Amino acid sequence: LKIDHIYSSDLKRAHQTAAKVATNWPGMPVKTDARLRERDIPDESFPDACRRWKDVFNEIIVPLDGDILIVAHDGPVRYLVSTALGIPYTETPLNVGAFDLDNCGLCHLQYNQGHWKTRFINRRADI
Repeated sequence: LKIDHIYSSDLKRAHQTAAKVATNWPGMPVKTDARLRERDIPDESFPDACRRWKDVFNEIIVPLDGDILIVAHDGPVRYLVSTALGIPYTETPLNVGAFDLDNCGLCHLQYNQGHWKTRFINRRADI
């Protein structure tokens, strides 16, 4: 697997996972971004969290060339996969059963000039 950029939530568990995975590409820095955090339920509305995730993905995915590895939490990953699949991401159980996301499950999505291609979702790997 070719990786050109690695991004992670700034929270400890996600950053540790990203750092461990990054050892497969010596010298590859892990860039952290707090916007890849899970929704802060008491202090953040669902639409606000979705806007935050949309903003960070538009800044990370759209302008960068190459293959990007993102290590994040259920909410932002589910938002991104739902976007790629064309499934509205809602606060209701509408898309909860559409696909599974396990801890450390890998999703391989390709974005090219406004179009998504889903390679796989929730592939388990020992990392």
